[in-house]
Amino acid sequence: MCWSCQQTSKQEWGANLQLFNLGAIIGALFIVILAPFWSYVVMWVEVKKLALQVKANHLEVTGQSESEGSESANRIGFVIPCEDEDWDEEDETA
Repeated sequence: MCWSCQQTSKQEWGANLQLFNLGAIIGALFIVILAPFWSYVVMWVEVKKLALQVKANHLEVTGQSESEGSESANRIGFVIPCEDEDWDEEDETA
């Protein structure tokens, strides 16, 4: 093999190594930058799943269909009662 052929082969190998290193650096930066946000994405998905479960449980307990659910239940995913069922007018004076 001639000397110029060996040089060309070494240059190609060096160029391939530089591209590999560049790809590794870009991949590492991609992972380091996006890794913290991945936890927020996973947490958001879990919260959405929990909200859907709470809404389904509420509709099951109250016996309502999804179309009959209150606006706040559809919008928020759960209902917080604003009045106590055992409330009397006598309690208001106390």
